[in-house]
Amino acid sequence: MSKSIIATLILLVFGWSFAQDNTDEDLLESLSDESEQSELLENIEFLRENPININQASATELASLPFISEQQALQIIEHRKKSGLFKSTLGLLFLQGFDLTLFEKINHFITTESAQKYIHNPITVNYRTRISRQLNKPVGYNNGTYKSNANKIYNRLQFNLGKSISGGLLTEKDAGEKKYNDLTLFYLSLKASNNIHFIAGNYQLQFGQGLSFWGPYGYSKGTSTTYPIKKRGPGFKKYLSVDENAGLLGFAATIQFNQFKFIPFVSRSKLDATPISENEISSIPTSGFHRTESEILRKDGQIESIAGGRIQYSARSQLRFGGTAYLSKFKKNFNNSDLIRNHFDFRGKSNHVLGFDWEYSNSKFDFFGEFAQSQNGGTASITGLRIYENPLKLAFLFRKYDKDFQNFHSLGFGESSETQNETGFYSGIEYQIKSRTKFSAYFDIYKFPWRSFFEPLPRSGNDMLTQIQHKFSSTILFTLLYKQKSKQSTENFHDSYDREKSELLQRQQRQYRAQVDFRGIKNLLIRSRVNFTKINYNSTSKNLSNKQENGVLIYQDIRLEVTQKLKLWTRISFFGTDSFDSRVYQYENDMPGVLTNRALFGQGTRWYFLVKYHLTNRVNLFCKFSELYRKDASQLGSGADLIDNNVDQRFSMQLQGEF
Repeated sequence: MSKSIIATLILLVFGWSFAQDNTDEDLLESLSDESEQSELLENIEFLRENPININQASATELASLPFISEQQALQIIEHRKKSGLFKSTLGLLFLQGFDLTLFEKINHFITTESAQKYIHNPITVNYRTRISRQLNKPVGYNNGTYKSNANKIYNRLQFNLGKSISGGLLTEKDAGEKKYNDLTLFYLSLKASNNIHFIAGNYQLQFGQGLSFWGPYGYSKGTSTTYPIKKRGPGFKKYLSVDENAGLLGFAATIQFNQFKFIPFVSRSKLDATPISENEISSIPTSGFHRTESEILRKDGQIESIAGGRIQYSARSQLRFGGTAYLSKFKKNFNNSDLIRNHFDFRGKSNHVLGFDWEYSNSKFDFFGEFAQSQNGGTASITGLRIYENPLKLAFLFRKYDKDFQNFHSLGFGESSETQNETGFYSGIEYQIKSRTKFSAYFDIYKFPWRSFFEPLPRSGNDMLTQIQHKFSSTILFTLLYKQKSKQSTENFHDSYDREKSELLQRQQRQYRAQVDFRGIKNLLIRSRVNFTKINYNSTSKNLSNKQENGVLIYQDIRLEVTQKLKLWTRISFFGTDSFDSRVYQYENDMPGVLTNRALFGQGTRWYFLVKYHLTNRVNLFCKFSELYRKDASQLGSGADLIDNNVDQRFSMQLQGEF
């Protein structure tokens, strides 16, 4: 029996896996737990819209796929050399380490077909327009705090002129903002040849392991325990996301010459800033809101000019070195007067960063790292190793970020969102026990040698996660998860002389989760999840007392493909927590380009209904309605966002298509 026939039989037997879209919710939960990082969704969406051809892509391009290691990318290359091109993406199932679970995760990001659409239709245009509204108006819209209506409006257009020229334009207005183009982004890209690529407008840089230059988002600790520790910087990429302070505005190029790659870049971007005086600011807020008078005052309050470059040398497909250097100058002086809480924050008008990164991959292991230094002498370093011995995967990573490392454009792997004041060691394991059973776990230990803004004392902590998944049959997947975070926090008290003092308290959070996925028929998925959270505050001092909090989340999820034109997603969640500190999270299915990871606390329910309808072969309509009900509260929110009842209802509608 030929391999193609075997692959067809596999597809029929496990057709429910392939027919059902692998949702963004599932992917994001694997790569970044308890975060709201819209750029991660943009990366996933970009791959879905621009699938990688496994018959043509390089090892570097293949390794940019989520969950694909450099070793697996090399396997694909080696298969093409020995056995010829893949007739179907199902051919990956015959390679070692490519099981059904992995195939289901990446199937929508790969293809074996050439880009024929550019031959028949050299001009393609993609558009997306969306309107969202909070139906229960907060008081800020009634008392004049917010200067406009509650509609959030988003428009995006992208085009391709053949395979060489592409561009895009995005406008967005947040709820309460006056201008419909409060945020405007654009880019124009030109691929002059296979070795020369230019971009002008809004773009983003991603180099090495994120210490010298990266955007504000990246994969972090999640249920995928070996993949996320290594970043895969593509160099530069277009930027049409809705984070207003995350992109650059200017020009960049990639020039490939034999084994060398050069990436020069310049940028001049306007940033929101908190003013101190006409020529000084204290910080750069990142909310992106311009609804109130104070928020409007911060808009475009700072200008950053950047000039720099990167040189990269690839000795072979397995070995690569890179060096990055850039100079950043600001129009206004940073001068944070809080020398206690912000002692090591950047002050001044200019900064430069130098970085060096490396990686080596072969069929058994993957070794990588980066070192960076800022103008003041502060350093950051990271070194990682991943080992592959089917059915076992291991990952180890050490990081050390000095308390005085200063770089607005870094994002290293770690516990904190800032690449500063952290030392830690991470280890992860994935083991395919049997064809139907997979075990994964990680342990991360870290410390913060200096105080932070909110915590006046140095602290330490550790995280661990254990997950086991078992397929009882082709229709039932069972998942058990245990996660623990033990971290020191500071609590204040008054001594016998009524003096305020601080002591460290050990905060230990345990999370228990059980989940069942059932696919009764080809177009139906039913998911049930129970999630318990338990928090203990333990003190060794007689000045502070021990306490405990609990939280629970139970939800029922149904995804149904009614017809080829109509798909439905719905969920109802029941939650109960003792306070905000014991809150529970859940990623939600949402419209393309929207990431929802709600923190639920108090006592109540949340439900939503999402509809996708194919108006034509090229046009899709999405609608979502959600409702949050808190039975333990008479009001929701605070300040200008206060809702004078215990129900929060929201509606969104999106139209997108291609022509």
